[in-house]
Amino acid sequence: MLKKYHFILLILVVAIWQFPLWSQVDTEFADFNRAGKTIYNFLRVEQGARAVALGGAFTPIADDANAVFYNPAGLTQIASMGYAISYADWLVDSKFYSGAFSYKSNWGTLAFSYVQFGIEEFEETLPLQPQGTGRMVSAGNLALGLAYAREITDKLSIGGHVRYVQETLDQDNRSTVAFDLATFYRTGFRGLTLGVALRNLGPDQAVSKATRSESFPMPIDFNVTIASEVLGSRKGPYGLILAFENGFTVDLGDRYRAGAELWLMNLIAIRGGYRFNYSNEDFSFGFGISPQFKGQQLNMDLAYTNFKEYFDAPLRVSVSGAF
Repeated sequence: MLKKYHFILLILVVAIWQFPLWSQVDTEFADFNRAGKTIYNFLRVEQGARAVALGGAFTPIADDANAVFYNPAGLTQIASMGYAISYADWLVDSKFYSGAFSYKSNWGTLAFSYVQFGIEEFEETLPLQPQGTGRMVSAGNLALGLAYAREITDKLSIGGHVRYVQETLDQDNRSTVAFDLATFYRTGFRGLTLGVALRNLGPDQAVSKATRSESFPMPIDFNVTIASEVLGSRKGPYGLILAFENGFTVDLGDRYRAGAELWLMNLIAIRGGYRFNYSNEDFSFGFGISPQFKGQQLNMDLAYTNFKEYFDAPLRVSVSGAF
């Protein structure tokens, strides 16, 4: 039975890794000349300061409640109940708020997720009223999700995440349902883990119902990932974790993410990461502290992401834990 599940995992890894080759059958995808031609792109913005500091290479680590956004199968690593709350001072005075809560029982792990994106209200302008009409316009995005993960064996976990997604621009409002599917595999060798995740699966949708405009696809991401404790152990005096992701997007082609996390006395974490083939973002770094509070470990994290030009670098803060 164990070999059977290992074989299934291998098939999933190979299949997703080869997805870029399959997509070349459609010339519309082959030249990857589709940047900006997906909808609900706020789903791609990374949540959780720890994951962001790692360059987004969190899929093969996924050991706290923020796993729901990267690899829901990793939720099985949380012993009982976990939570995470994050805030990001995003671009051009916009804000991101996100949260997750998970509960593990004998029948699996159930989790709830929340992401909200908002911008400051601005005054409407018209061709004949360029100075403004006096009417304020608001816009934003919302995603509410429910995830389930289960350990198939002591090494292999699978998980799924379904989300109700809504986007609002003044009086224009649209919504859909998005799905994530993922696996998480613990090899048992020096903390070596493998993760496979398909994120933001969903139907194509027109930008405006009123004008019956062209339909656009969801921002689907396919990720094959690996991580390992290459030095020491997190629970020891020191421990260094390295992670790498190969991601394929339907509109931007291949992207790569690499991250490193150094733990000292299981109390202080220093993190760094790099994003390859990204148009705006590149390196990131951050740190965290995990003190014991009433017998439980509390994680407080901060992350900085560099934007190459045009935008000020955003800061993220997160609080997470398990009990």
